[in-house]
Amino acid sequence: MRLTLRTLLSYLDDTLEPAEARLMGEKVAESELAQELIERIKKVTRRRGLSAPPVSGDDGDAATDPNSVAEYLDNALAADQLEEIEQSALDSDAHLAEVATCHQILTLVLGEPAKIPPTARQHMYRLVKGKGSIPYRKPATSLNVAGLADPTPVAEDSTEADEALLLGLGGTRLSVPIVGVLVTLLLLIVVIWMALPAAKLAPTQGYVSVPLNRPAPIEPKAKKPEIDKGSPKVDTPPEDTKLAKKIKDDQETVTLPEVLPPPRVFVTKRMLAPPVDPDLERRAIGRFESKDSLLLQRKRSTDEWERAVPLKELYSNDSLMCLPGIRAEIKLESGVRLLLWGTLPEYHMIDVQDLLESRVTLHPPAGSIDADLTLQSGRIYISPPTPKGERFEPVTVRVRFKEEIWDVTLLDPDSEVSVELFGGYAEGVAFSPEPGGPSPTTEVYLALLKGRADVHYKFKEFLMLDAPVRIDWNSKTQEESAPEKIPERHLEWWSKAIKDNPGSVQMSAAASHYAGRLSKQDDARIDVMFYSAMQDKKENLARRLYAARCLQALDAIEYLADSLAEDMFHLRAAGIRSVRHWTGLAPDRDLKFFNVLTGKKAYEPAHATVVMQLLHPFSKQQYARQEIIATLFESMKHERPAIRELAYGHLLQSDSEGAREVGFIDVTAPENIRDVQLQKWKASWKKRFVDDK
Repeated sequence: MRLTLRTLLSYLDDTLEPAEARLMGEKVAESELAQELIERIKKVTRRRGLSAPPVSGDDGDAATDPNSVAEYLDNALAADQLEEIEQSALDSDAHLAEVATCHQILTLVLGEPAKIPPTARQHMYRLVKGKGSIPYRKPATSLNVAGLADPTPVAEDSTEADEALLLGLGGTRLSVPIVGVLVTLLLLIVVIWMALPAAKLAPTQGYVSVPLNRPAPIEPKAKKPEIDKGSPKVDTPPEDTKLAKKIKDDQETVTLPEVLPPPRVFVTKRMLAPPVDPDLERRAIGRFESKDSLLLQRKRSTDEWERAVPLKELYSNDSLMCLPGIRAEIKLESGVRLLLWGTLPEYHMIDVQDLLESRVTLHPPAGSIDADLTLQSGRIYISPPTPKGERFEPVTVRVRFKEEIWDVTLLDPDSEVSVELFGGYAEGVAFSPEPGGPSPTTEVYLALLKGRADVHYKFKEFLMLDAPVRIDWNSKTQEESAPEKIPERHLEWWSKAIKDNPGSVQMSAAASHYAGRLSKQDDARIDVMFYSAMQDKKENLARRLYAARCLQALDAIEYLADSLAEDMFHLRAAGIRSVRHWTGLAPDRDLKFFNVLTGKKAYEPAHATVVMQLLHPFSKQQYARQEIIATLFESMKHERPAIRELAYGHLLQSDSEGAREVGFIDVTAPENIRDVQLQKWKASWKKRFVDDK
C-alpha cells in the first residue's frame, strides 16, 4: 500500500483493514512528511472562518470540480487527475480541509445508518405535490427503505416517539422511570451479594488466576483401523494426523458461520502453583539425552565439576553446565525438553555481550508445574514433550533467575521458548574495593520462537502470545517490558545455525577436541586441563583461546587471571573479555577477582585497583575528558602487561582514528619500540583534540 493523501485519510478515519492499518502506521512513523501532514489536517479541519474553495468545473480544473473530488474520494478518478487534486490539497488549506472533512462525513454516513423518525418520513412524502401524489398517504409496505419494516403509526402532533428514536431509546419517555426502578433493584442486589462473606480462595501466585474459557479439546477417534495380518504393512498415521483429518471432516459436514475462527485444539491448564522457594530434595529428575555431547555437573556439596554420563539420570539441585560452543539436551520426567546452548562470539558475529556457557539448576516441580529450574547464565531452549499419538496437553515451566519467578505455559506441540541471561557493568560505573559497591546490570530475554504460550510473572499475565515475540527484563530498573514482536532481521540472534567463517570453524574444532578429551578422562581435573592448554605455547591459538573462555565458566579465576599477562595479544584480549563476562554475572564477583589479584597473584592493592577500574567500561563523557586520555597514555608505560593491555583497549575505543595512524601496538614489545608509537599517537591525539580547542 502506497502512502498517498487518500490512504492517509483512510488511516485517520479508521476505514482500513487491520493489516493495512498496521502497515500504514509503520510508514507514517517512518515519514516526517506524513506526520506533518497529519498535524496540518487536524488544524485545517478545526479552523474557523476558513473559506470554501471555488466550485467550478468549466475550466477543466479537477480540484474545483465537485464531481472530480467525489470520484477521488471514491477511488474512481483517473490516474492523470489524481496528482492534480492531491497537489492542490497540499498547496491550499481550503482544498485540504474540503477533502478531509468530506472523507470524514462519508465515513460517518456510510458507517452508521441514519435514524429517520416516523413523523419525519410522513412529512417527506407530503413535500411531493405532483400527479399521482396523495399528501396524506402512508408509504406502502412494498416500498420499505433499506429493508426496514414500517414504523408503528403515531399521532401527527406527537414528537415523543421521534425524540426517543433519535436518542436511541426505542420507546417513549414512560420507559425511563421503569428502567430507573430496575437499575435501582439491580444495584441493591449487588450490594447485598457483596456484603455476604466470601468463600476462601485457594493460594495463588500473588494474584487470582482464573481458568481461561478456551474451547473444549476435540477428542481423536479411539478406534484404530484394523489391518489384516496377511496384508502388506500399512503405516498408521500418527494421532495428530488423525485429529487433523477429523477436524477437516467435521468442517466439511457442518456449515459454520464465516465469523467463527478455526477450531484450536488444546486443554485448559489447571491453577498454577504459588511461587515458593525451590524444593532442596536431591532426586532423579531427568536424563541426559545427547549421546555424543558433553554436559558437566556439580553437586551442591562439592566445588568440582565432573562429566555427566550420557543417557543416564540427572539429579535435582545439582548445577548443570554446557561449556561454550557445546550443546546438550535434557529430557525431564514430565517430558519437557531443555536444550542447554553454549555459544561463542565467532558463531554469530553480532556485537553484543557474550553468552558463552549455559548453566542451570533443576528443581523438583511442585503442584501443577511441569518443570522448575533456575537459570544462572547463558541460553536455554524449552520445548514441550514430543507427541506420541495421545492428546497434547499444555505444560508449564517455572523459570527462576535472580529474585524473579516466571511461569511459561507452552500451548502447542511445536512451541519453543528461549531464555537467556547475561550481565555486565554499565558505562561509567566505577569499581569499589569496599563490599556493597555498584552491582552489574543483568539482562534477561525471553523469546517465544515457535507456536503459542502464556507468560505469568508477579501480578502480570500475557495470554495466547503468538511467535515470534519477546519479553525483556533488566535488573537496573527491576522492570520487564511488555511483549513485543521480534522483527525478522533480529531472529538471527536466536538462530541455531553457526556462521560459516574461519573463526567459527576453528573454535568449533577446538570445542570438539576438548569434548572428546573430557569424555575419555573421567578422573582428570577439568580446570587443570584447560589451564595447561592455555599456557601451552605449542598448542594452536584457537584451543588456547577456547581454554581461557572455559576457565571462567568453571569459576577457575585464579588460573584465568594469568591470561591477562599472556604472551599473545589475542590471548590477553580473550582473557580480558572472559573476566568481564564472569564479573558481570553477580555483584560480588568484582571484589572476588580483586582479592585474587592482591592475594594469589601478589598484585599491589594500587595496581589491582587500576586493573579493576580499567575492566569497567568508560562512558563517552569520560572519553571526552583530556585528563583521562592522558592517564591512559601514561598507563601504556606501566610495569604490568595487564594494565598496559587494558589501557590500550580503552585508547582504541576513544580514538580509533589515531590508532589507525600508528598501527597495532604490542604491549609486550620492547619499551623503546612502544615509546615511538605512543609518542606519535599522543601527538596526533593532542593535535586533534587539544590544540583545536
